[in-house]
Amino acid sequence: MLGLLLALLLAAMVCFSEAQDQTGKIIKIRGSNIMASLADNWAKAFSDSNPGIRVMVSGGGGSEGSDGTAAGLEALFDKTADLAMASRQIIEKEVQAAALSGSKPFEVPVGRIGIAIITHPENRVQELTLEQLQKIFTGDYTSWSEVGGADEPMAVITNQQTSGVALFLRTNIMENGLFTSDAGIRDLYHNIMREISKKKPPAIGYAGLVDAQRGAKNNLIKILGIKKDAASPAAVPSAEAVKNQSYPLSVPVYFYYDSSSAGDHIKRFVDFCKTRS
Repeated sequence: MLGLLLALLLAAMVCFSEAQDQTGKIIKIRGSNIMASLADNWAKAFSDSNPGIRVMVSGGGGSEGSDGTAAGLEALFDKTADLAMASRQIIEKEVQAAALSGSKPFEVPVGRIGIAIITHPENRVQELTLEQLQKIFTGDYTSWSEVGGADEPMAVITNQQTSGVALFLRTNIMENGLFTSDAGIRDLYHNIMREISKKKPPAIGYAGLVDAQRGAKNNLIKILGIKKDAASPAAVPSAEAVKNQSYPLSVPVYFYYDSSSAGDHIKRFVDFCKTRS
């Protein structure tokens, strides 16, 4: 009986010690703006089951022309962030910057995020083909009448052309072309949505799925269906459509952490996110 009591006491002391180890820990995350809302959802779910760990998420950049992924990696290298969110893989100049700072960035793929193509709710256009989207983004189409809409001019609202999402669109949809020089550039996706919600004649832009669904629910924007070609059915982005790849626009996303200094709580959070993607 005494042996059993001692064993229970020892187990309780181990659990208490582990709980103490996690108390007051903070994980600071910065980077890709398209990941921020999803990572914030992950952070809240993780904190619910790990109340001793506080997770703080913020998008990168914050000024016109900024690249959120680059800002997140820079924060990781200068030790002001524990995790960098990235909508593209690290590039050579960033690898060099990491080496100079003594960081050893470790890449963890955590899934894909749907890119929602958005417009004003009153726009009568409901869907676009990838070819039509390419012509709109590059400036070959300048009127909604060219894609079955009203005879009204269209404006393109985008983020920095070197951001991970813009690079994905340029590479996969636009044949490595550039967005039209007339495009309006906004720093954050909620600013793109705010612009589109107010602009008449309708404008067109894009945002991450989580943010776009929230905007559509509040009738600020409308999410357009996307067709691979004229003969294909239109697909609307959803978590399931991104996962089964029936929706053609989704960008791979990553976490980066410093493998030379990351604590177990950071690795636990990353593993938690991987199970939910």
